[in-house]
Amino acid sequence: MIGRWHVLTRPLSVRGVGFWLVLASQNAGTLEDVGDPLLESAQRIFAAVGGVRALGAAQMRAESGQLLRQLWDGVTTEEEVRIWERLRPFRFLPRHPVQFFEAVPRAVIPGRGGAAAAVGGGDHESLLSHLHDEAQLAGLALVLHSSADPDDTQPRTAAEVSGMVGGGPALDDWIAVLAATHHIGLSERFTDLVVARRHHRDARRAAQVAVRRGTFAAAESPTPPGSGMVVRFEDVDLATWLLSSRGQQATADKVRQQLDDFLAHEDLVETAITWLANGLDVGATAKALFLHPNSVRYRMRRIEEILHAPLTSPTIIANLYLAFHDRLAPL
Repeated sequence: MIGRWHVLTRPLSVRGVGFWLVLASQNAGTLEDVGDPLLESAQRIFAAVGGVRALGAAQMRAESGQLLRQLWDGVTTEEEVRIWERLRPFRFLPRHPVQFFEAVPRAVIPGRGGAAAAVGGGDHESLLSHLHDEAQLAGLALVLHSSADPDDTQPRTAAEVSGMVGGGPALDDWIAVLAATHHIGLSERFTDLVVARRHHRDARRAAQVAVRRGTFAAAESPTPPGSGMVVRFEDVDLATWLLSSRGQQATADKVRQQLDDFLAHEDLVETAITWLANGLDVGATAKALFLHPNSVRYRMRRIEEILHAPLTSPTIIANLYLAFHDRLAPL
């Protein structure tokens, strides 16, 4: 009893979320007569509504996957109109700008006590439902998929998320929700579904860059970043784009193969990186390293001796830039 009110309660779970059903009356006899049947009926109604909603969500998810696979495989001009019509229930409008996204779970860094959890503490299905709900509330056009790209020769974890979104003021907020648990790559915006396959590849490449930057940032920082990296394909420079086509381990192996003797001298490596970061300016490099300019020049001569080539060579500069790109690229 609360004040003058007699209260009857019963727990309820809808889509894994707990609620309480509450009946209140100032007449205790009324609750005794009809309270339990009313709560029982309410439970059944809510369960039925939840079941219908879950079925509808499952059907929409299946349709989303089919649409995305068709877009990834390639759409002809004849198929485009029909695809736009199938996208209408997901709030997409024909010829309105869209973009693909690829999201990869943030990795746990060894030795960090699991500070950067892969899925942020919740199960993957709950995350997908949450992303759908957020898009619905914001009026954001969205098709979402979480299985592997059929053209991908590498297995991907079930926690990876792919999809296509529309534009609008809500997009950045929605991306921030996903970035709490994932690194994200976004394609450029486009309106012609015939070129969708190319833009999907761009989103995949941007996601590879995001993972590369996120992994480096997490390894270098004493505290893990608060969210994943978000990389838009149009912002990816040429060197980053080229490096992203190779795995980090493959790149590291190649760097060691080419520069093994040089890498053994950490002071020279630091000098080369600082020199590159300061636009090949000896004076600025010396200031950054708290050295005399002549000391920097001496180190540079030693680098040339080890590499058997002058540091004025465009090839040597390019190779050093690519070798130390992750330590030079802005995060």
